[in-house]
Amino acid sequence: MPSHSASAEVGDANDEARCSCDIGALPHFPALLDETTFSYVSRAHRLASCATRNSVISALFGGQKIAVHRPLHSGFGAFSLHLYGQISNIALAKHGLMALFQTFSHPDRYAKALEQAMSGKPRAYLYLYSAQSEAAQKDAYFRASPALCTACVEQDLRDFHFAYYRRQHQVLACEYCAKHEKRLITYCGRCSSTLSFAGLPTLHCPDCGASYASDEIAERGSCRPFKVRLSQFINSMLLGELPSIPQSRRLEILAERSKKIVGSSSLAPGNALVGYIQSAYGNELLSQLRLSLAHQGSVEWPTKILSGTAMLESPTTNALLTSALWDSANEYFAEM
Repeated sequence: MPSHSASAEVGDANDEARCSCDIGALPHFPALLDETTFSYVSRAHRLASCATRNSVISALFGGQKIAVHRPLHSGFGAFSLHLYGQISNIALAKHGLMALFQTFSHPDRYAKALEQAMSGKPRAYLYLYSAQSEAAQKDAYFRASPALCTACVEQDLRDFHFAYYRRQHQVLACEYCAKHEKRLITYCGRCSSTLSFAGLPTLHCPDCGASYASDEIAERGSCRPFKVRLSQFINSMLLGELPSIPQSRRLEILAERSKKIVGSSSLAPGNALVGYIQSAYGNELLSQLRLSLAHQGSVEWPTKILSGTAMLESPTTNALLTSALWDSANEYFAEM
């Protein structure tokens, strides 16, 4: 099992020259496309490395109460005000992982969650759920430590001379980069150190120096194309590219597509769709997402969705279904 390495501050022992950057100028520091909040803070800290991380956060947001390590934090009001000069959901749409819930959430609940997040209310994401039992799955949505794509890092180093963390890579269901279709790196294969929220992505482990490229193991077999499509669907969800339609219409289309692809319209436990989902993604990923289909004698979550009884607003279960039944987000968009 990977171990959590100590959170290393960005910069090295000879970074004092960088401190010529006035920390008071940080409020004008731009965010990059699809950049996570913790990556944004790490880049700012890199420019003012002689300052503490907390003082950088204070300079950026006017206080230290913004929790940049967790994706569903309550600090997006300050983040939005800082980047766009007003409190709006633009920051959430471009940089927040809460955008993952927008496509399949009830519009009123999603709007309430955004309002609470902007106003600074803790655990604002709970407003996304109609049942507390679904809220209990929150830890199965996002990673406990960052992930990176080595191809993205290489491209960033060519374009910017530094790299940054992207939202899609931080979703637990994503094992691949949606753009490059390469497996994501979550820890060092030599020393097992996980990546740090307090740093920026690199091509080598900061603890032992091993190349992350050597950890890239190509997955063989039938699961790879489904997992790649899953990452691409989730990326489209984060970018707001998938249509939000009434649940009744969506369930109707899902049932029709299931019958066409799987060859069964049965909604009984153990139906062909359950077996199809299990073979598409494998038990390991489904178990990691707390969506195992290996339990006998129970009504499984694909059945619950198609019957309209549960899991209707879960972004992960909907992404699993759509990427299993449609070849691409564009095909899904056209049919919806």
